Amino acid sequence: MGDRNVRRLLTLACLSPKLIKAVADGNAPADLTATTLTAALPHDWATQEQRILGA
Repeated sequence: MGDRNVRRLLTLACLSPKLIKAVADGNAPADLTATTLTAALPHDWATQEQRILGA
């Protein structure tokens, strides 16, 4: 894996626990991809959850 991909995917380490649970449980939006998750991912968990889960 190239450096660029590693840097892009590293942002996923800061995902909200609720988002991780939604993905693991199969409750995340069907069109959710690593690309959409890493595109301008907010740092605070509440904003992540609102933007992605609508919660």
